[in-house]
Amino acid sequence: EGGAAGGDFIDLGTFVGDPPEHIDPALNSTLDAYQVINAVYDGLTDIDTSDPADPKIVPHVAETVEPNEDASEWVFTIKEGQTFAGGEEILPSTFKKSWERAGILAGDYSYLLTFIEGGQEMLDGAATELSGVTADDEAMTLTVTLSAPYSNFDAVAGFQLFMPVPEEAIEAGEGWESEAMFGNGPYKLESPRTDEEIVLVKNDEWAGDFNGETWD
Repeated sequence: EGGAAGGDFIDLGTFVGDPPEHIDPALNSTLDAYQVINAVYDGLTDIDTSDPADPKIVPHVAETVEPNEDASEWVFTIKEGQTFAGGEEILPSTFKKSWERAGILAGDYSYLLTFIEGGQEMLDGAATELSGVTADDEAMTLTVTLSAPYSNFDAVAGFQLFMPVPEEAIEAGEGWESEAMFGNGPYKLESPRTDEEIVLVKNDEWAGDFNGETWD
């Protein structure tokens, strides 16, 4: 009572332990850092928890997700007109290159690439491309052939390792997270992270709805 109207609301958060080692989706393996990654990047799929008793895997950056009869091949149709905060268009080939980058960087969760045909070869250093991934940018389809049938691959495909990164990240390799990272999520880094702070600002190019409604 009696306070002046106006001013800025600042939400300050802290990590429960040491500063996160990585905030790159290809390299992170901690829950704390995932809070940052989840704010900066959107994946092919997401979890709809509007009914807590019945959470569902739903398309996110993908418009549709279609497995074949035995779930050994998955076709993700990517929504058109989506961009990273830097303006680069998000295409099926964006995901293929991002996943191959993750294989080359070989983070703690890179073993998840072995779900995909050719993933083990990448991790073994015998290949530089994922033979089981075909990107058709004209048709906007990403076709993923698995090393074995797996009915829950749509859930795996939304995990941080499989989130798309821009060309700048692919060119920078592991050095990407020492820059002012940006992705396709609702926020981006205001400046390069330090061990003292990670500052996120609104990504005005995000395809979603900041009022909290699910975007489609």
